[in-house]
Amino acid sequence: MERRSSRAALCGVAVACATLGFLAGRWTRLPRAAAPPEISGPLAETHFAAPRFTSLKAQSAPEHPSRGSRAEAPPAESEQELAASIEKIAAHDHARALAMAATEANWRRRTLLRNAALRGWASVALADAAQFAVTLTESERPDAVAAVFLGAKNQPDAAAKVATSLCAQDPARADNYGRALIEALSEAGAFETLVRFSTADTSGHGADWLSATFYQWAERQPAEARRSVESLTDPEARRLAFQGLMLGWAVADPSELANYAVTLPPGENRSLALRQALGQWFYRDPESVASWVIRFDPGPDFDLSAAAVALSPKLAAQQPKVALGWAQSVVEPALRESTLTALARLWGEQPERARLLIAETAGLSSDDRRILLAGLAHGPPETE
Repeated sequence: MERRSSRAALCGVAVACATLGFLAGRWTRLPRAAAPPEISGPLAETHFAAPRFTSLKAQSAPEHPSRGSRAEAPPAESEQELAASIEKIAAHDHARALAMAATEANWRRRTLLRNAALRGWASVALADAAQFAVTLTESERPDAVAAVFLGAKNQPDAAAKVATSLCAQDPARADNYGRALIEALSEAGAFETLVRFSTADTSGHGADWLSATFYQWAERQPAEARRSVESLTDPEARRLAFQGLMLGWAVADPSELANYAVTLPPGENRSLALRQALGQWFYRDPESVASWVIRFDPGPDFDLSAAAVALSPKLAAQQPKVALGWAQSVVEPALRESTLTALARLWGEQPERARLLIAETAGLSSDDRRILLAGLAHGPPETE
């Protein structure tokens, strides 16, 4: 096959994001798995996504500062120093620390200092600090609960017990409590505690939490996370954990994940691993991916990378026959059609040359020929 003899040409491949976006809409997304990463849908907005875990802080109510909000903010260093002081005070006198935070006129700084007080309080009286946090207003509660768990991150088992209690007390907000715990304990590296917390859940969110936990773990310690997944005995828990593992590992080190993926037997896990690894890797270093993928025979697991190589504008213009070879190697029908159509449109500036190539290419099926000619008829893609 011509693409196999064109390794040198592929070293100049640079994938155009617009072209990949065209393909992304045609590719099947994975089912919902876990909170990160948007694990409210592991692949969230695109199959190339390696969704990061959504912080509860990002979900807090919009900033609507109260009186004094227009006051000039002090230097960041003095803010942090004040917060640190209040956190220390709260470990001995939480009422005083909270009162000090409440005197701040600026809404943003008041929240910052209140959360510092809650962290300090939680470090010595976790349950009491948590019960106080859930009495706050709906807009204040997410940040406050997250602060409590951050303050208790060095007591992971106690924090998990409190989170379980909060979920039972307030089922409507259980998902938020669980995600706040995952965010806090991930910073402390307490992943074994999070696995136990997620697998023991009775609130209905354990599946999402388990995948989110392994996403966070794999992002930081992929080898340890993989070993933990392999130790799980429950098939469904292992499946969910594997999804989070693949998403987080792809963010941490996509080339390492790709090399691991090809050691897996054919099947859903291998496909997921390659899809995540090659998607992330291609965005970062398309030349390396092209050189790596060419070592393997065409197949569904390599379709996305093959399509991306085919649609490199430079390759399509300078070596159109090589680009066509990559497009023809795409196995999945819908993606193959999209790739051929987009490639033909890239040739739109020289339609006569493209028609001659289409006519002379041996082994081109009638369907592929029809798709190419239809794409060519649409003309080149619009440019700004």
